[in-house]
Amino acid sequence: ETLKLKGNDCYQNALYQDAIRYYSQAIALNPDEGTYYGNRAASWLMLNEFNQAINDCNSGLKYEKVIGDLDKLRLRKITCYIQIGKLD
Repeated sequence: ETLKLKGNDCYQNALYQDAIRYYSQAIALNPDEGTYYGNRAASWLMLNEFNQAINDCNSGLKYEKVIGDLDKLRLRKITCYIQIGKLD
């Protein structure tokens, strides 16, 4: 959780590469926490790395415990598809 919080701080300060690094470390320690993938996806999105963000959204959604808990990931994924022209 500490790594996620450090990532959040970096994200809020527009340090997206650093945020990705912290979220990646958090995922390595707790790979079944879907929100970590979602946070990293948000950082990828801010860097216009839409395919990376889609991959993280897909990974995170695998760990959704209750349907609807990770709807932010679905919204990010839709945003990415729009950005790459796969959804109008």
